Amino acid sequence: MSTKGWYSQKVGKKNVRLVVLNTEYYDYGNDVVQQGLTVEDGYAQFDWLTETLTAARANNETVYLYGHISPGYEIGYANDLVTQPEAIYRPFMPQLFARAYTDVTDQFQDIIKIQIAGHEHTDTFRISGEKSFLTTSPSMSTAYPTSNPTIRLWKTEEDGDVNDYDQYHFDLLKSNKEHVPYWSKSYTFR
Repeated sequence: MSTKGWYSQKVGKKNVRLVVLNTEYYDYGNDVVQQGLTVEDGYAQFDWLTETLTAARANNETVYLYGHISPGYEIGYANDLVTQPEAIYRPFMPQLFARAYTDVTDQFQDIIKIQIAGHEHTDTFRISGEKSFLTTSPSMSTAYPTSNPTIRLWKTEEDGDVNDYDQYHFDLLKSNKEHVPYWSKSYTFR
């Protein structure tokens, strides 16, 4: 167990390991990160991640990797000109952290079945490194950018492979008007 916000735990009856990173150490928008005050802890987390994934591979485990901040560029606000009229593209992570993240995930892409990030509150996926990809999940929040709350139901196989998901959204206008919660299926990924 970690006292710094990252942890790993086996889940369910399958040989699946949930690995959660404290990616706030890498948030380009955080002044503490910009000042270089998270470099030591940030790299300690990558060392821990490498050790955890090495053990998971040796134990024939499947890994689901979660974090809040992803590598790449922030794009979610670019389409929300109402609340972000002067939206700019900026990296989520400084390059030194983004490269370290993708180096580790590329090295263990054979056991990492899914990478999931948040932060952007939008429904996207992106190439992560040279060998893997990650998804960013929309949010239950109604802001940043302005949107209906959403939830995602992942579908997995017995061996832990992630093969699909269903995306749902909450219709705020209709629900508020009729005082009844309306959830609708937006799409199935496949």
